[in-house]
Amino acid sequence: MNTIVVKHYFDAAHQLPDTEWLVTKACARLHGHTYAVEITAQTPELNGAGMVIDFKAIKEAVDVLDHRYINDIFEAEGITVAPTAENIAQYLADKVTDLGVEVLKVAVCEGYKGAERASWAVYEPKR
Repeated sequence: MNTIVVKHYFDAAHQLPDTEWLVTKACARLHGHTYAVEITAQTPELNGAGMVIDFKAIKEAVDVLDHRYINDIFEAEGITVAPTAENIAQYLADKVTDLGVEVLKVAVCEGYKGAERASWAVYEPKR
């Protein structure tokens, strides 16, 4: 098995519904973050260029969210869940899977301010 890990960043806005589970009520207002993303993907065989997939292909899949309002993207694609870090991770896993590689893990950090202050939501698709 051949595996790659792609780390990438993007900036986007979102708004979470104000529910009883939302501790930070400020997140119910429109706001933005710098997101850090780490995607681990694999294929049994390398492609004709000798790669699992070009790193740029994965970065372009992530960049559909860059400088966008994520709520609008989810709505346009018929996604009815809130744009939390957990749901963004699942969304990105689907986008990268569509590129023809198996996604092992997607980790998303909202409000990235360096490794020592990062909190991550991790999604690992069932195999």
